[in-house]
Amino acid sequence: MSIAGWIIEGILFAFIGFLWVRLITDWVQMFARSWEPRGAALVFLESVVLGDRPADQRAAQGHQADPDRQLRPRPQPSSW
Repeated sequence: MSIAGWIIEGILFAFIGFLWVRLITDWVQMFARSWEPRGAALVFLESVVLGDRPADQRAAQGHQADPDRQLRPRPQPSSW
């Protein structure tokens, strides 16, 4: 296998590993709601979240929603 193949395989393996860690962490938080990661676990889980969610990096750089955008009022249901 060429070097490029090894690199692609490593990237895909890391990404799948990140997804498994996220899945297990989400299940733990769902069943043990009072659990919060601390110390090294917190640093590790934050790196996993940033590794598999590139949109979070954009939000961390200060990307904000348009403040001039206004939401339309929700239509009221008609009474019978």
